[in-house]
Amino acid sequence: MDLFAEDIIYQPQGVPSLFGVDAVRKYLGERIHRLEDLRAGSHRVEVSESGDLAYSIGWIKAKNYGMEDYEDRKYFIVCRKIGDDWKIVAESFSSNT
Repeated sequence: MDLFAEDIIYQPQGVPSLFGVDAVRKYLGERIHRLEDLRAGSHRVEVSESGDLAYSIGWIKAKNYGMEDYEDRKYFIVCRKIGDDWKIVAESFSSNT
């Protein structure tokens, strides 16, 4: 949870947008026990000239317990430098299907 900014906007697939780290914590807490394996990587990372804003576009392979195969997903993350740390301020992901 340390990766997320307090005022994060989180847009998971198939549910309304979540606002704030507490809402994300609750959402993930209700789902994390289902996850058997998660793999991710980025296609592109860009940092602003000012050096305090960045985004990443990438892929996720997720497999819940009981699933035969991985589900292919994509993500878009926006990060902001807050103090000395990079924090995710917005994240969206969805299935490739």
